Order: sequence, then C-alpha cells, then structure tokens
Amino acid sequence: QGKVIAAPGAEEPVYDGDQLKPLLRKENVIDHGHDVCVLDNGDLVVCQWNALQTYPIKLEKVA
Repeated sequence: QGKVIAAPGAEEPVYDGDQLKPLLRKENVIDHGHDVCVLDNGDLVVCQWNALQTYPIKLEKVA
C-alpha cells in the first residue's frame, strides 16, 4: 500500500493520517548500509560500508 511497516533499528512507524511521522533511531543496527540483497525466500541481507568491519546483517521475513 506504499506505507512503511517496519524500520529496523528505529521506533515503530506511526502515521498521522497519510503522513509518516519522523522516524527516530532506537538502536544502532545498520551503520552505513549500502546494498540490499533479496534472497529467494524473501529474506534480506544488508551490506554495510565502513561499519567497523561488521558482517552483513540478515533480516528474516516473518509474514
């Protein structure tokens, strides 16, 4: 429907009518994300640039 339903590392997305309220960082989950790979099962892998040599992050599809 063109709406944000999740924001990893941020507060839950909240709308005021059709307008998305600003998202605030809650945790440092992704730092300098530069690429997203979609796996065959719908999971996402986020690669990071210059992020203290962290591994890519895998986000698993829940629904």
